[in-house]
Amino acid sequence: IESDGTRTEDKWVRVDGVLKSTTMPKPQSYGSLESPVYGNVLWIPLDHGATRIGFALRDEQRKLTHSDMVREALSSLSPFEAEFERVDWASVYSVGQRLARNFWAKESIFLAGDAAHSHSSGAGQGMNTGIHDAVNLGWKLAMVLTGVLKRQVLETYELERRPNASKLI
Repeated sequence: IESDGTRTEDKWVRVDGVLKSTTMPKPQSYGSLESPVYGNVLWIPLDHGATRIGFALRDEQRKLTHSDMVREALSSLSPFEAEFERVDWASVYSVGQRLARNFWAKESIFLAGDAAHSHSSGAGQGMNTGIHDAVNLGWKLAMVLTGVLKRQVLETYELERRPNASKLI
């Protein structure tokens, strides 16, 4: 199933890892700070004690090595400090926004979540929208499979979920 969309020109840096230490207030809380150098910097606690630091990539830094990304992520927190015990992932990416042309094909193939729509990873938008897709589709499939509703109710999945994903994008 084809999808349509675009990719932003802006690039973002994300570094995930376990911190050895930090002076960030409330380090287990989601937050952001405004840096005069890096702009809006995201601070996101993740599972298993990891933390994500994210910021917009400045034009003069288009080619960053792994160690550059880690160093810049730590610098972006100023005046606070942090030190990684280990880095699990570091990446430069642009946001791709895509919407599948169909969420349902051949009367038996359903797309949900990132397969149906992709957008910014910020604030768990994709995960939340994917959960909404699954709930919408799940109850309909259960009702059809148990004979409570006719198969035609499955046609309402795309009609209900596609506009929500489109609006988010």
